[in-house]
Amino acid sequence: MLAVRSVCNILSSVLYLSLPGFWGMTAARMTDDVGKAAFKPAWGSMLGEITRAQDKRSRGRRLAFLDTAESIGEAIGPFLGGLLWEHGGITWMLAARICLSILAEVYAAWALDRKTPPQGQRTTP
Repeated sequence: MLAVRSVCNILSSVLYLSLPGFWGMTAARMTDDVGKAAFKPAWGSMLGEITRAQDKRSRGRRLAFLDTAESIGEAIGPFLGGLLWEHGGITWMLAARICLSILAEVYAAWALDRKTPPQGQRTTP
């Protein structure tokens, strides 16, 4: 679902840039909302999986890290977006959004590939 969120971020940013009228803005907003809607259940599922983890010390640290990271992102994101808009215009802000979406997708693919066990190995004893 992270891929859907990243693709929707990229598409909505491109739509905002290329179609600045009412219908373009509407399509961009709808595309962005589709990405958010696709991501929320996956995020909740991941949090539920962490909550069910057997190692209680690790579980608390992971949940605290994710909650802190989410809170920092919600606070810093609009601030950095405003700085980019102020100093480079909306094009720079949306270009940064596209770049961050691509980086998030590359990192997620790398992290998931790293966690995937070799063929034939079991993940649990």
